[in-house]
Amino acid sequence: MSISSVKPLNHIGKGGFFTIFFLTGFSALIYQLIWQRVLAIHAGVDMYSVITIIAAFMAGLGIGSLIGGYIADRLNFRNCLVFFIASNFFIGIFGFFSLWLFYDVYNSLAQYLTNTVSSFLFHFVVLCIPTTLMGLSLPLLSKALVRTSDEMSSLIGALYGINTLGAAVGAGLGTWYLLGTFGFVQCIRIASVINIVCGFLALILLYRSGTKSSVSAESGEMHISDPPVAGDDEQWVLTNKPGHWILIYGLTGFAALSLEIVWFRILEVISRSNSYTFGHLLFIYLCGVGFGSLVSSKMIKRIKRPDKAFLWMQYAIGLLSLLSPLLLIYMPESFKITQYMRSLLSSRPDRVHDLSFLVKYMVVFNFMVIFIFGIATVMMGACFPLMQRIVSRRMESLGRNLSKLLFSNIVGNVLGTVITGFVLLDLFGTPATLKIISALLVIPGIVAGYYMKGVSRFISITLISLVSLITITTFPKEKEFWSFFHPYSAEDILIREDRISLNSLARKKEWNKYEVFTN
Repeated sequence: MSISSVKPLNHIGKGGFFTIFFLTGFSALIYQLIWQRVLAIHAGVDMYSVITIIAAFMAGLGIGSLIGGYIADRLNFRNCLVFFIASNFFIGIFGFFSLWLFYDVYNSLAQYLTNTVSSFLFHFVVLCIPTTLMGLSLPLLSKALVRTSDEMSSLIGALYGINTLGAAVGAGLGTWYLLGTFGFVQCIRIASVINIVCGFLALILLYRSGTKSSVSAESGEMHISDPPVAGDDEQWVLTNKPGHWILIYGLTGFAALSLEIVWFRILEVISRSNSYTFGHLLFIYLCGVGFGSLVSSKMIKRIKRPDKAFLWMQYAIGLLSLLSPLLLIYMPESFKITQYMRSLLSSRPDRVHDLSFLVKYMVVFNFMVIFIFGIATVMMGACFPLMQRIVSRRMESLGRNLSKLLFSNIVGNVLGTVITGFVLLDLFGTPATLKIISALLVIPGIVAGYYMKGVSRFISITLISLVSLITITTFPKEKEFWSFFHPYSAEDILIREDRISLNSLARKKEWNKYEVFTN
């Protein structure tokens, strides 16, 4: 069967599936927020619960995407949607019973879960069940909706972006309204109902869309002639083998989640360690990633060299991760902006009932957070369609290449989460960890500069090296860095940071007293 004989979805049908994918992203983050809060009951609101939930979510999504990709390439479009629908039903059912698992089952096994490792493994294994089902979604839906090789990177990038924006809305709305208004049990039920309703909506769309493919009566397999992609003979820098780029994407995934863990530590200190911190971080982080992916998917066909664009963006992410806080900390005092921000942020918003103050606090707080990592997250999201265009060129291997790409990135995510959260922060602290991650991301910039022609190669490599060296060496050390986020000078504060928390002892000169902060 030629690819032209496959009946494409109309705009209403395709828009319906995009809406469903937005809603499943929304429900996924409701689950994540509540499960993280439940873990905090057992372990406290610290890096353990955050690292566990992120690592388990990422691992499950990676395993699910790998399985989903291989399944997708063996199914016709219609059956891909059937598997997508079934996964949503199962996620919804698991959601209904999840609190029973994390409360009652955990308590019955508590006598055997006496240390961090055993507790981590219990939560990790249980959380991997629904997240694996969530990971099936993108490869299955991508294979069901994409009809030509030419639209792979743009359509898959748009799917990824819309699902991520749904997750961002779930993180924001769940953190600031749903959890406080309805509680854990009702919110879990809401998320479960959303998944089940999405399954039924997808079933209706499948029935009405008429996306029936000509299937061989004997084997049930589709026979699609896949025309070459425009630019199929392009040569990328470094390597033209998809497997090598998939590995590179995994390494950049390590950096991305390492940065998220570090940003959580910073946000935790800024917000004085309250229960809104994790959800708010996810909201801003996912908004940036989703928006970046949508913008990049719209522009992807006009980008002539996605390989070089990807490498330059990775370098920019590393540079901005240092440059943004550096500009805030060393902003001239004549601007009075930093003094105003520090005076506002020294208060606890959950203990103040003045509405005008809370509005000012939220404006300043969000400005600082977006300034520190907002642009970097947009670039992270923009990298996905670029990489998708590099590695996926033919319909026959769409599912497998997409699943390998997602799996590699997510393996990097999990390693970045665990190594940074449990090792790097414990050994080196936040400022030094930021410098290590930024230094790693200098490598893509140098590679991109190396493949420039003529004198531009020397100039670009020299500038990259010089700018990176200056930024890393001038980045403040621990006391100077953390004193900016406290209402005290560096000489009046003592810092002790480990993988669990940041502890600071500050001296009030005017009263000759000390204050202890634990974040």
